[in-house]
Amino acid sequence: MTAGCTGEAFLKDLITTTLESSRSVDHYINKIMPTAHRLRNIKFDIDGEWLETLMLAGLPEAYKPMIMGLESSGIKISANSIKSKLLQEVQCSDNSAFFTRKRPFK
Repeated sequence: MTAGCTGEAFLKDLITTTLESSRSVDHYINKIMPTAHRLRNIKFDIDGEWLETLMLAGLPEAYKPMIMGLESSGIKISANSIKSKLLQEVQCSDNSAFFTRKRPFK
């Protein structure tokens, strides 16, 4: 099946989107997920495994431990589980940064 101009543009967006090129984790997720849905809506088949692979491939080296943990967990990896884990990681780092900044000096 031919993707056509629109499909090719959506596919290029999906393949080239990285966390480092995004403003935040939310921006990264909110670019990848709708782009995959747009491709599916024009009958360009992006299966879950492809989407998960692209989501993980777009993460920087610092996320390697998280990726390894997901892959070795024995739990089926889905785009939603990756999304949840990324948002959880951000929330945890935001909380630890908050406590670090608020700690009184001795």
